[in-house]
Amino acid sequence: MTQTLIGIDSQGVASVKISTDYDPVTTPDTTYGAWLYNSKFDPIRYWGDYTAVDMDGAPAVQYLPSGTNQGNYQLAITGGTVTRYWFRNSYFAGLHYTQPVFQKKIKTFSGRFSGRVVQSYHGYEDRSGYFASSGAWSEPWHTGWNVVNPTYVGSPGNGTMLDPNYNQNADPESNTVLQVWDLPGNADPILDPPLSPVSGQTSVIINSSTCRVAKPGYDANTATETQLAFDSAVLPIKVVAANDVAVPSGMSSVSVGAIPDDCLVDVHFYAGADIWYPISPLTSGSYNLGAEYWISGGQLNFDNPYGACRARFMVYASNGAGPTYGANDVLRQFNDGSQNVVQFLRPGASASPSFRDIILDSRWPAVRIIKQGYIPITADGNQQWPVSFDAGGAWPFVKFMTVHGAATLANESYSSAVREPFSKVLYINMPGSGGGTAGDTSYCKLTGSEARFYTFRGSPVLSYYANASDYSAGTLTHRYDDSPIQGIRYYIFGIPQP
Repeated sequence: MTQTLIGIDSQGVASVKISTDYDPVTTPDTTYGAWLYNSKFDPIRYWGDYTAVDMDGAPAVQYLPSGTNQGNYQLAITGGTVTRYWFRNSYFAGLHYTQPVFQKKIKTFSGRFSGRVVQSYHGYEDRSGYFASSGAWSEPWHTGWNVVNPTYVGSPGNGTMLDPNYNQNADPESNTVLQVWDLPGNADPILDPPLSPVSGQTSVIINSSTCRVAKPGYDANTATETQLAFDSAVLPIKVVAANDVAVPSGMSSVSVGAIPDDCLVDVHFYAGADIWYPISPLTSGSYNLGAEYWISGGQLNFDNPYGACRARFMVYASNGAGPTYGANDVLRQFNDGSQNVVQFLRPGASASPSFRDIILDSRWPAVRIIKQGYIPITADGNQQWPVSFDAGGAWPFVKFMTVHGAATLANESYSSAVREPFSKVLYINMPGSGGGTAGDTSYCKLTGSEARFYTFRGSPVLSYYANASDYSAGTLTHRYDDSPIQGIRYYIFGIPQP
């Protein structure tokens, strides 16, 4: 049975805690599996998402907001034969980090997200290429970004690009969705970490007009957003469903409860006994892995065209419904027919609140960070970088970004970049011929007490026959990473066991 604390715990810290079957006053904070919510932890917040739509024949350029131009736009949409979306950081209002944690997902016109490995063809007669998880086609998040061509986007400075055309080999009838987390994707620290409590500070304000709790060591009356555990506008992200399930070949589904169809889904597809992120390592001859997935009617559905695999997933309380209005209490308690529920609500929400109104809900654990950090990548070749952690009884889930230095390319340059991780295997002369793991690959093997990261810096990122004469002579062209990996920014998330 869940228990709620609004007050002083055994360490003398004013806090808000919701526990599972543990005493919220005396249970150690490091028993992570006990806590559905604990205001003493750094919160994890989701900024939001944006869907880039392929608009054939659109105007050459559109600057947003209306009235802006090349020098001060927040978003430039370039059209013609290829549609691209060029974001400056200023578009992401409220984002606290220059290079955040992000993910770009393929979304079909039918509303399905693609978690499948896809193929890319290159060189003479398309005989060479690679198989990769979708992050291989994702544009980085840059700093010091200057675009030479097309000239109408100029120097975005800090930002990223969405290209709904990038995944044409995967599905020509698709869009691209950018999902952004308010967490640093580079080596920057999380802002305003919890501090030692200060006697006399106001830590919790809960009344008919305010629902606000500060991190330890900060005053709730004056705390900035990054000093808050939560308030009615700054919500910690909540898990409305989580599981680790078999995904057989063909169609399958698993119940996730009565939730909106547009909730955010995070999935690790993997084969075998080990859990891998973003996907199991690819090797020549074993590249058919993953599935399309979508929520509909309270089910998380999978369409797997390959052999059976597994999926570890979390579904987050994020959807497009706006806030509701009424006079409901900020602190609400009720029985949903199967259990007693405690909710912390936005002041002024109705008795039937949307996800935008719900700050905390005792049925939905708020994700916490069990461990986070930065690993400098100091060696080429097949390298392993183990990180041990104590999950404290929690169910772990990993997320990480790769950090890169400056690059000068034909049409752009930048001073640094943050990328999504991906698994990528090359082939030389039709699929099945060995090319090895690509040099821009990185992935993680996750256990209950260790996250082991793998990198392959220095190997080619593409190998191919440039023309017929090279093919006849057996002469390969190799490409290498323009901005090799310099580090890994990782997060080990945790919730109580599903």
